[in-house]
Amino acid sequence: MIQNSDREATRSLCVSFNRYFKEGRSLKMSLLGMIDLSKKSLSQLREVDSEKILAPFNAQMKVMMPSELRRMTIEIISYLIVEHINPKLDPVDKFELGVYIDREIISLRDWSR
Repeated sequence: MIQNSDREATRSLCVSFNRYFKEGRSLKMSLLGMIDLSKKSLSQLREVDSEKILAPFNAQMKVMMPSELRRMTIEIISYLIVEHINPKLDPVDKFELGVYIDREIISLRDWSR
């Protein structure tokens, strides 16, 4: 079971992303905003270079379906938690984390705008 602190960090990232995305920002700008805003509240992310984290996905973003973009967003949030917040998560916790993010992130029907 993932710890409450991990759950709270994940929820914070999801809430930030959802807010930016619902405001009409592009996916990339929503992700950048999420990471940059979270640097203020999550000390583990202060040294994270948001552009560097998104670099592998930049070329793919324009050719993906909404479901793939949503999945990629879940993977980016999972990466931030697993690599920077709590690298000691075991495989079961990582799976649970993905399920939690899937519940917290904006629903797929809202991605096709």
